[in-house]
Amino acid sequence: YRSKDVEAQGISVPTSVVIEARDGLKLYGYLTSPLMSTDRSTLVVLIHGGPYGVRDTDEYDSDVQFLAHNGVSVLQVNFRGSLGYGRDFLNKGYGEWGKKMQNDISDSVKWAQQTSKNKYKQVCFMGHSYGGYASLWGAIQEPELVNCVIASMGVYDLTLLAKRDQSLE
Repeated sequence: YRSKDVEAQGISVPTSVVIEARDGLKLYGYLTSPLMSTDRSTLVVLIHGGPYGVRDTDEYDSDVQFLAHNGVSVLQVNFRGSLGYGRDFLNKGYGEWGKKMQNDISDSVKWAQQTSKNKYKQVCFMGHSYGGYASLWGAIQEPELVNCVIASMGVYDLTLLAKRDQSLE
């Protein structure tokens, strides 16, 4: 994204955003809008995997570019537990699957709804691995917020995951 004419090459550049979670924690992320305005008002919240020690960046992402090229806005949020914001921020995510980490994702959607010019009419959660889990859990926890879910390679059985992790010790 460093090239001055990157938009001329058909690449949408992400904008850095700061979102306040419901408990006051500052979250950082990226909003990528389509290059050409469309009559679509769809937002995909692309939830990163991990969840710990991983983060979204403003580097080229083929999923983001595919969606933006097709007229969809993409929001990526570094929820608590993400890498790059200090040990305290990382530690705030432990034990918060489906809880405060999920609230961070929901709060980012509410932030986008409040700050967008065109008020997103459709919101989709999309993710792989932990992102798949969070996508499905988000639709369960706050169904009024989400119109669709795209989840792949998700962690869907936490009890089985815990048993597997214990057997590796």
